[in-house]
Amino acid sequence: MLTVLSLVTRRSVSALKRSAHLCLHFLFDILAYHILNISDMLANRRQKLIMDFYMGEDANGDILWKKDEILSTDLKKLAGFGKGGEKNYPGIITDLQMMLYLVTTDFRRRVNKRGEQYGMSVSVMFPPETVWGYEAVTSAYGEAPSDSYERIVVHLREIFPDADDDGVTALIGAPPNE
Repeated sequence: MLTVLSLVTRRSVSALKRSAHLCLHFLFDILAYHILNISDMLANRRQKLIMDFYMGEDANGDILWKKDEILSTDLKKLAGFGKGGEKNYPGIITDLQMMLYLVTTDFRRRVNKRGEQYGMSVSVMFPPETVWGYEAVTSAYGEAPSDSYERIVVHLREIFPDADDDGVTALIGAPPNE
């Protein structure tokens, strides 16, 4: 009887630990939902680790976009990704780029201690607000998707006047359904 009771107790403790672990994850998700808000973007913890290098706050609590250039390989180390740290750096960067919270502005080669360039070029990324300014980035937020699509088509026609409709559609996709 004592062994059955101890098994039940061990199982209960194990179940209680799992429940507490799930509750902590749930609480963290709620905190992440409310606290880790990046400029109206709901970010997960690893996205916030990266975006913190590009953002700051002034005395009023307004967001300041930093203009410090950082190579993506250095950003990976500084944000704590890699061996023994956070995982999936390429996936997190890709998510941020697909949501247009980071854009690649240049490619640079790394520099060794003697000041010589070496290796393959790596990307330099910035938030679009840093590159084009906050007003330019937010000016089209209220625009209808069909209007944005038409502006893109007109711009492509200016750059490539000989492009046919099928080529433009293949490049930017089908018009949005409203």
